[in-house]
Amino acid sequence: MGKSDWLDRVAQFLVLLAALVALANGGFMLWNPYGWYQAVPTVKFTGPPNPHFIRDIGLAYLTCAVLLGFCGDQSADALARGFCGELVAGAPRRTACL
Repeated sequence: MGKSDWLDRVAQFLVLLAALVALANGGFMLWNPYGWYQAVPTVKFTGPPNPHFIRDIGLAYLTCAVLLGFCGDQSADALARGFCGELVAGAPRRTACL
């Protein structure tokens, strides 16, 4: 096991950790938007809660969690393809809201 193998494993672990955090945050946002609003202290400074908007952002977090989870056990090329896929696949969803 060379140095690059070790660094690859650390990177994969960090990507999977980010996927778990995004999954937990996105699930909380979808399950209880008002509870999420109360749990995150800095969000209160942005204005009153909007549950529809919080759920939309929660869905984006879940999408990123799935992509990160898929790419966490893949190579760096798969990670790049996953993020490019999200940019392309998510474009209609983002532009439909404009």
